[in-house]
Amino acid sequence: MDESERRSSEEKAKREAAEGARHDKSHVPAAAVFAFCIGTLGTGLVALLVAQAKSSCFSGFFSPPRTDAWCATVNALEANDATYWIIGAFLGAIGYGAVYLYYHFVDN
Repeated sequence: MDESERRSSEEKAKREAAEGARHDKSHVPAAAVFAFCIGTLGTGLVALLVAQAKSSCFSGFFSPPRTDAWCATVNALEANDATYWIIGAFLGAIGYGAVYLYYHFVDN
């Protein structure tokens, strides 16, 4: 009886481990899609804000001081397309991590 109980508990532990691994893997695509959306939206938002800043150096709705240094910074951001990709990737990584951690710890 002890041998069969031991085998049964080992099989149960293996099944639970396999189910847990499948559960973790099942949320990776959802987290990746969410991260892609957050990164894309964030990149678009940054592009819009930089375009607004370039046109008026934030003299409209957003109103930091309009100095030459501020306008030079805005122009430098606008001139470098990699800025948008870096910000989008950063926001995407945060989104991916948030969704993955949610599914890993909360929805377990």
